[in-house]
Amino acid sequence: MVIDMNVSRLETVEQIRECLNGTADVAIANPADESTLRRFVTSVIRRYRHFSLTKGQRGILFAYMRRLTGYSRQHLSRGSSPSIVKPTRSRL
Repeated sequence: MVIDMNVSRLETVEQIRECLNGTADVAIANPADESTLRRFVTSVIRRYRHFSLTKGQRGILFAYMRRLTGYSRQHLSRGSSPSIVKPTRSRL
């Protein structure tokens, strides 16, 4: 059985938390190619304004991305993927 998830309706971090709690027993297989996964991660970071969230909210967002992409915590947090947008400092 294949079920398509429409994640575009998740607009707040609270809704993501509820989604994660509701899908605890569901195994998610992700057959997407690497470039699709990277675009997804980039879109999530930009959509939810990752760098303006609190530490707890960022944790929920990371759990969400890990769950849907299959990436490890280290892969997402250390930026092993080129799609992970890290804040840059402007040089004076």
